[in-house]
Formats: sequence, structure tokens, C-alpha cells
Amino acid sequence: MTEQVHAPGVLVSQELDADCFTGTAEDLVAAGLVRMEQLPGQPGNGTTTMSFRADGTRVRKGTPGACRAVGYLRIRKVSRLLICVERGVGDEEHRHRRQAWFEALHREREEQRELARSWPFPIVCGRPV
Repeated sequence: MTEQVHAPGVLVSQELDADCFTGTAEDLVAAGLVRMEQLPGQPGNGTTTMSFRADGTRVRKGTPGACRAVGYLRIRKVSRLLICVERGVGDEEHRHRRQAWFEALHREREEQRELARSWPFPIVCGRPV
């Protein structure tokens, strides 16, 4: 949806159900988003993905979990150097973001319809005739 700088070396993008922070391991730890022992590849952790509940307990593979819950963390290695930390925003914020997305989509479609209506020539297959 939107992308901004959260901290030096860390970009944040807002998705419908989570905020996604992307940066190097050192930058994410310095920003206070994760602890070094939570990162993939650390001793006792998986190599590419780790998930934690809001209370810090690890979510094991195959365990059903509410990934939209406030504070839920999914830590993924996206390249050799970059890591993405997805932090759940909760059901209420998810509903708010989803509603805002639907409204923006509706506005965009209405603008396209209005533009097509205001065109002085008939449009067939996306082209004026």
C-alpha cells in the first residue's frame, strides 16, 4: 500500500493485515523491531522464517495462529542481506485498512467511468472510434 522510511536503513510498508519492515539484520535490531536471537539463521532457529506471538513465544511450523493479531511477528529472510519483519496490526486495524482500500478502489473506478463518459467520442475496446 504505502512505503516510508521507518529508521535509518529500514523501510516500512503498510499491508492490509501487517506492517512490513525491511532492512538488514543490524538495522532491524538497532530500530528495536526484533532481537538478534529471533532472527532466522541464529542457533536453534530456522534458516529462512521465524514466527512469534505477541508475548514472544515461538510459533512452531504447522501451528494455527492468528497472524493478524496485534504484535504477531513473522520474520523472513528475503535475500542474502535483507530481512522482512511483518508485525500484525489486529482485527480492528485490518478492517479499517480494508475499508479504506475498498473506498480508494471505488473512487478510482468512478473516476475512470467519469473520464470515459466525458470523452467526446465513443470508446470501443478501450480506443476512441
